[in-house]
Amino acid sequence: MLAMYLASRGVGAYVRPARGQSEEDLRAEFEPFASQLEAELATAIGDGKYMFSKQLDLDMADRDNWPEACSWLRQTTDRYLGAFEKAMAGG
Repeated sequence: MLAMYLASRGVGAYVRPARGQSEEDLRAEFEPFASQLEAELATAIGDGKYMFSKQLDLDMADRDNWPEACSWLRQTTDRYLGAFEKAMAGG
C-alpha cells in the first residue's frame, strides 16, 4: 500500500503492508523486484515497516511551501505507481 503523509517538517511517501498483511510477507512479494524498484525510485527498500521511503523537507507552516509540497506528492505518487506497475508486469 502506498502511503503519503504531510507533517510539519515536510511531506513523504512510503510503502507499507496492507491491513492484515505482515511486513515479512510484503517484503517477500517485493524481493524479486527490489533492485529494479530501488533503482527506479532512487531509494532503498529499507529494513523497517516503511519500505521505499522518501521525503521532502519543507516548513509546512509556511504556506508558500504548499505548492511545492503538492507538486512533489503528485510526482512521487506517479513515479511510485509507474515503477510498481512496470515491475509487476515483468519489465
